[in-house]
Amino acid sequence: MTTQTHTYSNPQDWDSHPLSKHLESGIHICASSNLCAGISTAYPRYNNLCSLNDLMKKLYPTWNSSELQLEQYLELSSWLQENKQLFPSEKLFDSFHLNTKGLVMLMRKLAESGVKPDDLKDTFTDMDLRGQNVSEKELMFLKIWTAVDNGTAGSKYSYANYRNHLNKRQLTINELYNALNSISDPKRVSLLENPIIFLHGFYFITPEQQFFLEQLKKSFKVVMFLYYEPKYERTFSFMRLFIQPKYGWEAIPYTKDSSAMTNHISDLFLRVYENGNDTFKKGSHEVLSYANFFDFTQDVIHPNYPAVEKDSRRKVINIFSPNASEMNELLLNHYPELDQKNRNFLTYPVGRFFSTIHEIYQDGQYRLTYDQLHELFTSGWLYNSETRQNARNYTQDLKDIEAYVERAETLNQWIALLKNLKKQILFIEKQFPLPVDASRIQKSTRSPFTKNSHFSMETDRLNDIIKFLFEIKDICNELFESGQTGTKINRHFKKLELLMNKRIGHVRQNFNDVEQKLVEDLRTRLSYIKSESDLLYSDLHEAVSLYLSGKFDEKDEKLIRPFMEIDGEAFKQRNVDYDYKVYVSGLDEHSLPLTVEAFHWPLQKETWIALGDRVPRISYDYMRTDAKKYISRYLFYIMLRFIPKDRLHLSWIRYFIGRDERKSALYIRQLELPTRNYTPPIHEKMDVQTRQLTDVVYSQDELESGYQTLLYNDFFAEYVQCPKRFYYSYLMQEYPVFRSEYIQIFLFTELIKISGKSAKYDANILYNELDAFFPQWISLKKRLELENALNYAYKRTLQQNQVDEEIYVSEIRKNFQFPGLKNESRDTLFEKAVMQRQAIEESLMAEQQVSFDAISGYHCRFCPHNDLCPAVTHGIDLKEDIDD
Repeated sequence: MTTQTHTYSNPQDWDSHPLSKHLESGIHICASSNLCAGISTAYPRYNNLCSLNDLMKKLYPTWNSSELQLEQYLELSSWLQENKQLFPSEKLFDSFHLNTKGLVMLMRKLAESGVKPDDLKDTFTDMDLRGQNVSEKELMFLKIWTAVDNGTAGSKYSYANYRNHLNKRQLTINELYNALNSISDPKRVSLLENPIIFLHGFYFITPEQQFFLEQLKKSFKVVMFLYYEPKYERTFSFMRLFIQPKYGWEAIPYTKDSSAMTNHISDLFLRVYENGNDTFKKGSHEVLSYANFFDFTQDVIHPNYPAVEKDSRRKVINIFSPNASEMNELLLNHYPELDQKNRNFLTYPVGRFFSTIHEIYQDGQYRLTYDQLHELFTSGWLYNSETRQNARNYTQDLKDIEAYVERAETLNQWIALLKNLKKQILFIEKQFPLPVDASRIQKSTRSPFTKNSHFSMETDRLNDIIKFLFEIKDICNELFESGQTGTKINRHFKKLELLMNKRIGHVRQNFNDVEQKLVEDLRTRLSYIKSESDLLYSDLHEAVSLYLSGKFDEKDEKLIRPFMEIDGEAFKQRNVDYDYKVYVSGLDEHSLPLTVEAFHWPLQKETWIALGDRVPRISYDYMRTDAKKYISRYLFYIMLRFIPKDRLHLSWIRYFIGRDERKSALYIRQLELPTRNYTPPIHEKMDVQTRQLTDVVYSQDELESGYQTLLYNDFFAEYVQCPKRFYYSYLMQEYPVFRSEYIQIFLFTELIKISGKSAKYDANILYNELDAFFPQWISLKKRLELENALNYAYKRTLQQNQVDEEIYVSEIRKNFQFPGLKNESRDTLFEKAVMQRQAIEESLMAEQQVSFDAISGYHCRFCPHNDLCPAVTHGIDLKEDIDD
């Protein structure tokens, strides 16, 4: 069939184009879904409209499925392990094994581009003849690719089969219309006998697109329809690199444009590049500067998403960025509920649960970190049928034991340590008994161990955590066969399906509607995996994560779109009669002009270029890299030319994925666009000089309910130091404990001092007595702390102070309540508490609402709540006060 190339200079006036009648009756394939939306908005009478990506997914659903990609990953991983001896060195093997996912993506790309292993082999021969170096990694890749290209025996969807099928296939009109029917509203599909296919937005072409379009041209008349401004030939001419007879396209015609350059900002922008001797003129578009991504999210995402008119099909905002992939990933990680079209299983607890379970199994052992356990607990998928408790309700308890289990590496070590902790708590309770009706004063001063978070735990809750650990062990035993290094793909995923079915009844009540649907989708998808190929347990975590990271909504929609798709906005302004806004962010010096790297490990740039000599369509990749400056100017021009100023919101993020501050993009500085720093709305009243936060207020009734238990000078000493610490310590919980290892070292040394003073043990006896209570530290560290503490001249006496009607406690309690402070500072706090007691009581009992203002300072580093207090001052921020 024939191909033609036509251009237009006004996206909003196709009705005047000579091809207008053919456009109305043709099939329209767009480079992006946003361009589809733009054309549909501007020309609603056009039917038969889809993106190339959506069309490919419908025509080749199995090739694009997560299940096949999982099989390809596991097949390659298995081959690497079985042929480890072929690698010249262990280091080279590790490089390939760690990049298994990337190798699969590269081989898929080559298959989709119509490249065979023999093409690469011949390329290496060409390079040798020219004296070019072929690396050891590249030769190894060719060997691997040749071995796995045909897949497992009888594989219908191997790399070779897909490539050969696409190369030989002649698409029929019925196949094309069936695909269109499944992509868009059937009412928008018109069946024609000999339609013309119009290609839109292909200002550059990828090798994969070219390979498919070559097959399309075999069956249909194809017209490349491009936006082109002849008056800016120096910028727009980059398209001629891609659209030329060498690659099977009619050349872009040279035409004269009689329209004059104006003083519109878009013309001011390109005029300099066109004339060379012109100068930039100042523009008036304001550019907002965000300090970080979360400020951008607060200002743009949350207020506007989901942003729809009464007609839910009409989005009233669109967001673009050169950093779209990174920004979308951040959104999925932190706000998965916002971007429902691009959610994947790993962004939800069920996906993270299964991914983490597979991460635990390593080299025949169940290895477990605190972060992994926290992930399993928060997932909601751990349930104890005996106690009818869900682990999600024990995440706070996990924080209490975090320091104690710091050195635990395996699941068995976790269980042994927590069993030991339970014995120690029972021993402490026996040594320091409490009456049944003990007050919070008695509980908080019970023993020198009380302020350590793990020793203050309730044994019943600790016992529940131990049961959850056994639950994890049972799950691992169900999934992994003892003594085996691997299994079959379908066998293992059948176990996952059975595991879900077994547990779903117990955990379902914890899920919202989205999670309910998610679980059902995953159960269905697990049943699709039928492959009997081998897999190694060592590859399971990466493989399962790869599988679960796939989108479960096939539509090509992103909350933040790549800047390269902004050409679709040129059409949308034609028929937009509602409040429509376009946000373009990420306009920083590192992101615009665009950075495009088209080369793939382990192939070098020189190899990719040489491969393009053998397979011309491969040249498209490095041509796009060479044309990135022209493409960037082209897109920036479209943005300025067609999006009205009152609808366009420009910005960049100063600190984005890295510590270095980013300046605005070159184009913004060249146009001298005015910039303004974004200021987040103030949710808390802050006095900069006193650093006081007044965000927490409580009513009289709330305070009176627990008032009688607060009448204790020791508690008021915390109020004197910081009212917010008092609030967290005694209104949010019964009494405070210290979780951080940093503070627990102070408590350890205080325990040594009091033990040495009261029992007068020598160092060895004291070490043997305390060693087992602090397994988180190595012996050397404990001995050094012990020796230093025993050499300290302990000034506190063992004299008992009356702290309540019938309660007497040693004044050493002050050291455990305020670890890290000097004695003088502690004594001052207690003296002020006595002096200010009446004023504090009156303040708490006042009729007006009480606010607990934070008094930030050097002492924040010793506060038990510095991990959650918004007013915390870290030690690095302030030098030590004289009093501290």
